[in-house]
Amino acid sequence: MERSQGATATGKERTPLIAARYACHLSQDEVAARLGVSKTTVHRWERAGAVPQPLHLRKLCDLFGKSAADLGFPEPLVDLTASVSGASANADCHQEATEEEDALVTFRQQHLISRLMIHVWNWPAGDTRYQRLQWGITAELEDHTMKNELSRRDALRFLALVPLDMLGLSRERAVFKRPFSSEDILKHCAAGIIACWKLRKEHERAFADLAVSAYIPTLQAILKTAPPPERKAAAELLAQCCLLRAPLAWHLSTASSAVGYAQQAEHYSMLADNLLLQIVALKMQAAALYYANRWGEALQATEKAKHLLEEREKRDRQKQASVAQAATEPIPPLAQSYLYAGLALYQASSGHKEEALSSLQKAHQTFFAQTDTPPIWLDHSLGNLLLHDGSTHLQLGLYKEALDSFEQIEIQYAQDDQHRSCLIEATFEQVMVETSRDDQPRNLDRCLELWQKGVNGARELQSRQRFDEAIQAYTALRAAWPGERRVKELRELLVRR
Repeated sequence: MERSQGATATGKERTPLIAARYACHLSQDEVAARLGVSKTTVHRWERAGAVPQPLHLRKLCDLFGKSAADLGFPEPLVDLTASVSGASANADCHQEATEEEDALVTFRQQHLISRLMIHVWNWPAGDTRYQRLQWGITAELEDHTMKNELSRRDALRFLALVPLDMLGLSRERAVFKRPFSSEDILKHCAAGIIACWKLRKEHERAFADLAVSAYIPTLQAILKTAPPPERKAAAELLAQCCLLRAPLAWHLSTASSAVGYAQQAEHYSMLADNLLLQIVALKMQAAALYYANRWGEALQATEKAKHLLEEREKRDRQKQASVAQAATEPIPPLAQSYLYAGLALYQASSGHKEEALSSLQKAHQTFFAQTDTPPIWLDHSLGNLLLHDGSTHLQLGLYKEALDSFEQIEIQYAQDDQHRSCLIEATFEQVMVETSRDDQPRNLDRCLELWQKGVNGARELQSRQRFDEAIQAYTALRAAWPGERRVKELRELLVRR
């Protein structure tokens, strides 16, 4: 377990902790085993991206025979175990835990809701860096392993609904319910947004959309009336809300609605003066425009994002040349990959072959350069990269290369429920490749198999976007085999949707 406080996930190493481990001749796996955590957690502690919970920090100190400060954890941490059990606030933090305390610790380790809410309840007053809070919650969810998947999903629903059920937030109007402050609203919305992103990945789209939409009116009111640090935090959270609602709209309503949400995300990211959010919002906007068949506008939005990225890189080079100025936070490689992957596709759609292939190469290079855990709203995976790769090659008439990419998705995510939507899109794209190709005979049997598989998946997901793709693929099938009886019979599957 860990929380993002006192350190940032900038890629810097916590060298005192690493040195202590080396001195004891221990691997990360061995440290993880002794503390009862995952190797990933130990790696994050050493990358200075997270701070252990007090129980684990105490075990680290005991393991290496050093103080927290000696290990590179300078900030004082509250011993949550002692405070929850009612122990004296002045008790020695190194005192052996009683049996009762052990029972509380055991319960907390097994109860995900308790572990998640500790991050929120103990967030320091006045600290508006809510992305750190989100990192801690995300890490907790990634580390959590529980056989009963329903318990994890219930924990996510609970976290998403706290702003509604406890704070009274509503989609209809701004709500400020005593005794809760703007800070309470901001931190609970930050946690709820993480839960909603996770629920979206688990295909709880309608639930996630209803929950996150209730955060928006009150966050908008905070943006107008709160002190500057809280206004900036509210703008960042509003941008995240809109970034989430955009891809949800592809499945729940229309691509045009998705465009509107992505444009709002860009607006709020500019108010927050957050360039990374703005670049991601522009790329999301471009994707929505592409799905709405507005290819020229999609290219324009992506080129705008590319210009912002290049301007930032130019300013950073100038600052590096000046000793007096510190460099700004770099744009993560994953965000650059997300941008260049989209740029490649939209350039290919406009007939710019050489530029598209160059952008695609950059997308692959930067994707595999990412080392740190990105924000959850930077939603770019290997599947997304392969989708853009395949679609780019399809637009360029490079059918074999396109099929190779789509088939990699099928191999990669065949048993991965969270990437089912990506898998279904790749299935329909394979049909589009097969019906378009002129380099070899078209395979009707393969197309029929893929199309029916895709339609069944779209029905299970209840996704409007995937059904639209099914219709496009069916139209391509009719054009490729206009008199084929088996193709005509597929229409019944669309009618019965």
